[in-house]
Amino acid sequence: MKLLLSLPACDSDLTELEAMGIPIEESDNEMVILKGLFLRAATGDVAASKEIRNILGKDNSSEELALKKKELALKEKQLTGDTGENDIVKNWVEAVIGSDENEE
Repeated sequence: MKLLLSLPACDSDLTELEAMGIPIEESDNEMVILKGLFLRAATGDVAASKEIRNILGKDNSSEELALKKKELALKEKQLTGDTGENDIVKNWVEAVIGSDENEE
């Protein structure tokens, strides 16, 4: 696939890319595909716009989802009392109570 995308654009595509201001040395099949995506987005194609944002790294929906999952896991731990802090306090209380019982 990388080989196909890196091949030079055909003459008709080359003319269109050149008209858009893309230098000939950067006019390969990958640029032809990006040109098509750009033209679709320019006509209002939402899916094409989202794909461009994804390519540019501006689509953060997956990062937001990962963050929400972490927040949910933390809340679940807090609700069930399954946190490291609780274990530390619990162990300290048991140690204090245990030492009080030994003194009696």
